[in-house]
Amino acid sequence: MWLMRKFNLSRLLHAVLLAALVSPSGVVAQDGGIEVLAGHTIFESGARISLSHLYSSRGTLSSGSDEVPNPDSLLLREHRVVLGVNYGLSPDLSLSLLLPYVSREAKLPGSDAGGVESSSEGLGDAALLGKYNFFSEYWKQSAFHISAIGGLELPTGSSNERSGDELLAFSMQPGSGSLDAIGGLALTLSTGRFRFDAHAIYKANSEGSEDFTDGDFFSLGGSFAYRFYHARYPGPSANAKI
Repeated sequence: MWLMRKFNLSRLLHAVLLAALVSPSGVVAQDGGIEVLAGHTIFESGARISLSHLYSSRGTLSSGSDEVPNPDSLLLREHRVVLGVNYGLSPDLSLSLLLPYVSREAKLPGSDAGGVESSSEGLGDAALLGKYNFFSEYWKQSAFHISAIGGLELPTGSSNERSGDELLAFSMQPGSGSLDAIGGLALTLSTGRFRFDAHAIYKANSEGSEDFTDGDFFSLGGSFAYRFYHARYPGPSANAKI
């Protein structure tokens, strides 16, 4: 009996650590969309379809913004394939639909637990976003744009995946089961062959499956790109981006 209690306590501890490792708050539905977080809209009219693949591997635990020890070498791998559809309604207004397919695998190689592995895959939560370019300034070979972004993350992903008879942890589910609001600002500065992008995004998470509410998410991001090849439209172009 004592051995059984010790084993169950160990399993419970590993489950808590797994939840800390794979918490999805750092991943939002708009990840993977091409030009969704740019300061300008795409076209006066017309559509663009994109397919992106994102891979992440995490082996650290966090408490708030601080990294904490990971004594059991917990590991999470995630593949996220995102289908994006952007549609221009006007020169200043565009709509985007982002539909992700998520595959997650978590490993707990601790000897006391005998090695625990969880995995799931399926359709993730989609995002429907609108972008309004409310400020633009142009000068010789340069432009500066600011846009407001708003929309919803929709509960399209499964939130009741199981491993045998056991329901997987909320953090391992492809979907959240909640309807979440997204809002933010995006800026783009282009000058010659150089381009700078920055964005601030906030996602307010509501209660999802199993009466669980993930913490709200705030992200600041930026990138720099250099276009080293460009042909007159509709020809190709290529750039390096960090």
